[in-house]
This record gives sequence, C-alpha cells and structure tokens, in this order.
Amino acid sequence: MTLNRIGWSSLRVGDLRAAPLMAKEARGLTGIGDRYGKARPLALLGAVALEQGRHREAIQLAEESRRTFARLGDACGEAEVACLVGEIHLSAGRPRDAVALLVPGMSRLDELGAYRVRDRASRVLARADAALGEQRPGRRDGRWAEDLAVRSLSRDGRSGAA
Repeated sequence: MTLNRIGWSSLRVGDLRAAPLMAKEARGLTGIGDRYGKARPLALLGAVALEQGRHREAIQLAEESRRTFARLGDACGEAEVACLVGEIHLSAGRPRDAVALLVPGMSRLDELGAYRVRDRASRVLARADAALGEQRPGRRDGRWAEDLAVRSLSRDGRSGAA
C-alpha cells in the first residue's frame, strides 16, 4: 500500500518516472497478505499510461485492475477504477463510452456511501457531458458535481466550510 501511495503521489506531481517504478515494485510484493496487491498497482500503471497518452495500454491495465477488484468483492475499488477508465475514454475522445460506463453505477455509489468516488465520477461525467454537448435526464441543473454536494449535505449536515 505504501509503495502505491508513493506512486500516486509521484504521478500527481508529474514524476512519470518514479510512479511506474513504485507500482512495479509493489506488484513484486504481492502474496504477503495484501489481497489488493495486484489491483492497486495495475490501476496506477493505467493512470501512468493515460498521462503518457498510451490509451490502449491504459484501458487494458485499468480494466484488469477493475476486474481484480470485482473478484475481490470490492465495489468501491471497482468503482474508483471505473472512474479512471472513464477518464481514459475521455482522453481518447470517447465521451459516450465514459457515460455508458459510469451512469449505471452512480446510484450504487450512493448506496455504498462512496461519496469521494461518486464525486470523482460526477466530475468525469460533467466533462463527458461537456464534450458531448448534451444534457441527459437525471441531472439537476445539468451539473453532477453540484447534485453531489446537495446530497452529501443532506446526509451528514456538514457544509465542508472551514
């Protein structure tokens, strides 16, 4: 887990050399009690491939990660990687594929209480909508992210203001 987190942090600051090294090292440590030892590094490698514009490889890695999370019964992990797959579709110029992937699972994320993942999916869907120039039914005022904020406030009463 630590190597993956360092890898994601490296990716966030643009270090496309360190991120895959951390993922590959983490993959080498599978089998020592971390059921997610395969899924997490694959997602990170998919995100690196996305950043490098290697869409086909990114999809393959992310989908393998998503299938692994599904086999583990981790719906939140599977949904998080689905967001990555949606981002890959968007980057590759396939916003309809992103929508087809993410829309069916939005209500499930609410049921799971996976608000952080739902927020990410909402942002990906908003970008897909903008790319398509469409507005689909089920969106409040055409904005997924604002709908999320309203739902989150009504659930826990927090405003998020500091």
